[in-house]
Amino acid sequence: MSDLAFCVKPIGKLTASDFEQSPIWAGYYEPGDVEAIVGLGIPEPIVLAALDAVDWQDDHYFPLPMEAQDSHWVRGKMFSVTATTASGSKLAGWVWEGTHSLVNLFLDGDQYVLTADTPNECDRLAARLDEKTLFPLTVENSVTGEHWVYPGS
Repeated sequence: MSDLAFCVKPIGKLTASDFEQSPIWAGYYEPGDVEAIVGLGIPEPIVLAALDAVDWQDDHYFPLPMEAQDSHWVRGKMFSVTATTASGSKLAGWVWEGTHSLVNLFLDGDQYVLTADTPNECDRLAARLDEKTLFPLTVENSVTGEHWVYPGS
C-alpha cells in the first residue's frame, strides 16, 4: 500500500477521484480497526494522525489496496464501478460489496444514490445528463469484474 495515500473521509465526501486512486474503500468502525489497517502496511503514526484529525468518528472510510479485496470490515467495503446508461453515458461510482440493489454514481462533483426508493434521484441524474431515462443501467464492478443490469428483473 506504499503508493496509496492513507486518509479517512466521511461517506458524503468521497469522490470519483477517490475511487480512481483506490477502487476499494472500507469503513472505520472502532479503535481495534487500527491494528488491521497497520497490518496492511500503513505506518501506525499515519493511521493515528488521520483518525485524530476526525476525532476518531465512526462513519469514516479509508482506501484499501487491491490485495485486501477479501478482507472483512464491520462497516463493509465499497467497490468502484463504471455504469453505462441506456443512452451510453459512462459514469464512475461505487457499490457496497455484494449488492446490486444500490448504486452510487458521480457526476461533476455530485453523488447520486440510486435505489428502488429514490426515483427522484434517478430522474434528477437523467435530467443532468439530458437523457430521458438512465435505465437499463449496465454496471461493471472494477474490483471483481462482475457485470449486471440495474435495476435487475
